[in-house]
Amino acid sequence: HWANADALSANAALTPEVRRIIRNRARYERANNAYVHGICVTKSNDLIGTGPRVLLDTGDPQADRSIGRAWFDWSWSIRLADKLRTSTEARVLDGEAFCMFFTNPRLDLRGVQLDLRLIEADQVASPAYDYQQTISPDGSLVDGVELDRHGNVIAYHVLTSHPGSNFLIGINEYDTIVAENMLHWFRPTRPGQHRGLSELTPCLRLTANTVSYTH
Repeated sequence: HWANADALSANAALTPEVRRIIRNRARYERANNAYVHGICVTKSNDLIGTGPRVLLDTGDPQADRSIGRAWFDWSWSIRLADKLRTSTEARVLDGEAFCMFFTNPRLDLRGVQLDLRLIEADQVASPAYDYQQTISPDGSLVDGVELDRHGNVIAYHVLTSHPGSNFLIGINEYDTIVAENMLHWFRPTRPGQHRGLSELTPCLRLTANTVSYTH
């Protein structure tokens, strides 16, 4: 039972290949298992609902209404609630969700062009190193997450093309996104962990068995 127990560090244990296999299996269950589908949809709807709202009490009712309306217009225009629900499901299935701030020239809400772009976990990677490895030789790069010498996340490496895309042009090319412009949502379970693992990991075998249960 304990044959696979090891003393690897958090980052060394969660190699890109290990996380890729688990992600693929979790996504397969989400797409083909009604129970997993229902769990994911229920969690995202329950957590996000219709989206975040701004409740202000500055003492100036007119200002409160004006700011609240501006927030509603912006969040509606960028489909914030939809993106947050998708991010919630990604966190369940992939173990992590990435969301990048960027300037969208097609937005023009009172001069505000801030938008959010969802990025799948597969695209945050370190193409300069073997995919079987997790950490660069000097420890400053953990599968697409760049760290300073104090362990602070300073940037993310985002592949310009998804590894599973039909168009694998420039598959080893990436953009460096400073940490201030990236939201990385995951729950570490060990000290020193920098990438997430699917929340379905402990029960993937059980979820597969539920398909037989329904027959």
